[in-house]
Amino acid sequence: MYGAAPAEDVVRHRIVKFTRGLGDDIPIYERRPSATVDEAWHELYSVAETRISKSEAMKMPNKTWPLRSKPGNYAFALDVFHQLHWLDMLRQQVHMGYNNYTRAPISHVRHSLRHCIGAIRQALMCSADISIVVWQWSEKRQVAEQRDDVLHVCRDFDRIRD
Repeated sequence: MYGAAPAEDVVRHRIVKFTRGLGDDIPIYERRPSATVDEAWHELYSVAETRISKSEAMKMPNKTWPLRSKPGNYAFALDVFHQLHWLDMLRQQVHMGYNNYTRAPISHVRHSLRHCIGAIRQALMCSADISIVVWQWSEKRQVAEQRDDVLHVCRDFDRIRD
């Protein structure tokens, strides 16, 4: 039986230094809205069709549905891409006036955002990153500041996406 997903065999870990998201250290995902930023976000979670054989599907702890278009194959998705989709929805709501991201009624948007916050909360609690956040002295500000740009042991996202 798979631990969590058929992708377990591709998981490798690597050391990643997070960005601060301040000054010159702003990744594209945290920049002001633009077509380029939207495309970068979409590339994070838009993956090709994912399918597995019936024998692989039978090993999964949760059952999935057979694909009509591909007999003998079953649909599945890695939750990381679903979570990134939800995070992108939150990002879009922060910039609600830009590009009319949604035309849905506000009650539907609020319901979706509550769901997305819940999904991200559960994912964070499930992965429970135990990397150490530190405080370092800032000569410029003359205060000890929390530093988010520290090393983390991460699953190799590029390998999982590929």
